[in-house]
Amino acid sequence: MKKNKSKKITVQELARIMTDGFAQIRKENADGFALAKKDNENLAATMADGFAQIRQEMNKRFKQVDKDMADGFAQAEKEREDGFAQIRKENADGFAQIRKENADGFARAKQDNEDLAKQANKDNEDLAVIVKGGFDEVNGRITLLERRQQETNDRLELVKREQEEIKLRLTNVAYKFELDTLEKRTQKVEDIVLRKKG
Repeated sequence: MKKNKSKKITVQELARIMTDGFAQIRKENADGFALAKKDNENLAATMADGFAQIRQEMNKRFKQVDKDMADGFAQAEKEREDGFAQIRKENADGFAQIRKENADGFARAKQDNEDLAKQANKDNEDLAVIVKGGFDEVNGRITLLERRQQETNDRLELVKREQEEIKLRLTNVAYKFELDTLEKRTQKVEDIVLRKKG
């Protein structure tokens, strides 16, 4: 009967297999870190664009509020001057008419100021909604980045475990190789002794 001879792997072939395996692991790690770096750069660019837009919108709104308030005060001042001019012009009509004109002028100025204050509050609320939306988007991207970082860490941990398993297998292969060599040498010695006795 012929014995089945299993193909034995040599140390050189095992070393080549390990080298190829570690090269593949390093490539996958490099690809993972490159992807994480690209995501970080994209996130930073998105945040920069978002905050730039927020600052631009804030500056625009504040300029508009300042302009509206300045226009309102200028209009109020003009109306006061017009009122006083009318008072001086129509002094003969009596103090009753003067008081009425003053009351109307101050009422309009008060209403204008209240309208400006309401508009400013509305603009601030709209701006707060925009800012909150920007921060919510940023927080979402940060959460996604943290999850990807955790996935990368898990893969690194798996690679470490695989490396330990490969080292253990290599140790077992080396031990088996030495044991086979010792058994062959022992068999040769026994054959020599038997031949001498024969």
